[in-house]
Amino acid sequence: MLINLTQRDLVIDAFRGGARGIFCAVSHSKLSLSAFGQLQGQIWANNNELEFLLQLIVNLRPIQSGRAGWALC
Repeated sequence: MLINLTQRDLVIDAFRGGARGIFCAVSHSKLSLSAFGQLQGQIWANNNELEFLLQLIVNLRPIQSGRAGWALC
């Protein structure tokens, strides 16, 4: 999805709607349209956009302690 401004709600809604990548026109202005085809199969997001998604996941529900197969490191 090509957006003009990286906003938290826009980024989250884009990924929830099925987007596989976010391209901010301002921060990715050097990325040519031909590069989009080379990213096929990859998920594209910068650190700020990933932080929005991680915050959403962390706030979805409390962690259930004692769950078999994992430990907090």
